[in-house]
Formats: sequence, C-alpha cells, structure tokens
Amino acid sequence: AHIPPPSSSSQNRGVAYELIKARRLQNNRPGGSSSELQRYLDQPSIELDEDDIDDFDVLAWWKGQEHKLPIFAAVARDISIPVSTVALEATFSVGGRVISDYRSRLTPEMVEALICDKDWKHAKQRKQDQEAKERVAEL
Repeated sequence: AHIPPPSSSSQNRGVAYELIKARRLQNNRPGGSSSELQRYLDQPSIELDEDDIDDFDVLAWWKGQEHKLPIFAAVARDISIPVSTVALEATFSVGGRVISDYRSRLTPEMVEALICDKDWKHAKQRKQDQEAKERVAEL
C-alpha cells in the first residue's frame, strides 16, 4: 500500500514519514545481522493512511521501541528537539542581545551548536558573494 506524503509541515510527522519511507525501501534487503539497524529493518512496516499520519505520534512510537531499539529511540528523541526557540539573528545580533552568564542559561556546547547552525545557514550566501567578487575581479 502507498503511504501518502504528510499533509502538514509538522517536523514530527515529516520525520515519521521519512522513517517509514526508508523502512519500506529497505524491507526486502537481505542480511542476518542482529544489529540494531537490522532489528529495525526486520520489523513489519507501519501502514498509515492519510488520516492516521495526522494523528501519528512519532515520539510515542519511539518511546515504545526503546527496549528493542535503544540507540535509534534516543536519536529520534534528540533530533526532534528544535535547535532553538529564539531566532538566531536575535540571539547573536550586535544590537544588544549578548549571551552572558546573567542573560542566558545556554551551555557552552549549545552556544557552539547555535553558532555552527548559523554559520551553516549563511555558508551558501558567503559562497555566492565570493563567486561574485571573483567575477568582478576578472573584469
């Protein structure tokens, strides 16, 4: 049976749909390993119609799989957490929102992750700017 694409842009539903889609593609893959990946792939597919996708709670499903797939369940939980609830531009703007011990509870690791995320988002623009400068220099 065909699984329709998610009708909402909800991150959880999108993750659930992609996991189910990947699972279906791997369903007939041979292998006798008892790795966690193989145990996941050996499980029967989840059949969802369009109405079920809207009600499917991917985190509850992974919570129920913790005993069989502890690593995958932990990864699913971790990747479902938003990077930040504050826009990066506001967090790191020079207009006064400065991260300090008094203004934030962010750990150094989280600050590093947010800075990396911002850098990755702006990398494409920097590459385009550099290419434009190179074209101008050639003239």
